[in-house]
Amino acid sequence: MSNVLYILLGVGIGLAAILVTVILIIKRKKKEQHPIESRAENMGIMINQRVLSINSRVEKLDTDITTLLAAKEKEDLSILDMEITLEEIPEKIEKNKTEINSYIADIKDLRDYKTEIEDILKTKGEKDWKKLEKLLEFVKEKFQYRYV
Repeated sequence: MSNVLYILLGVGIGLAAILVTVILIIKRKKKEQHPIESRAENMGIMINQRVLSINSRVEKLDTDITTLLAAKEKEDLSILDMEITLEEIPEKIEKNKTEINSYIADIKDLRDYKTEIEDILKTKGEKDWKKLEKLLEFVKEKFQYRYV
């Protein structure tokens, strides 16, 4: 009886070791990624970088508006880094405001594109690769001409 118990224990431990090894190998095996999916992830990173650069432009314009308002209020042009007269300050402020508004619209567009890409990637089951590829091409064209 003890020999049978030893054999069963040996076989059981051996099978458990093989099972653990197979599970570890399967977990380590990297899941293959569709090329369009990797392009979409890279595009998401590019969109984030573009949003950050546009945010820095908005911050600079906001600082410029603040200094222009301070110079207008104090009627002191020595505060400003640029050559401008007091009469031109309101025009410059309005120009900066419209530029900020266009940058904010660009940021909203970019975030919408990113969410649309992420929504397609998050879908369970069969993904619409053609739709995703068209969207990526559209965003790529927008990058070339609009968000410089």
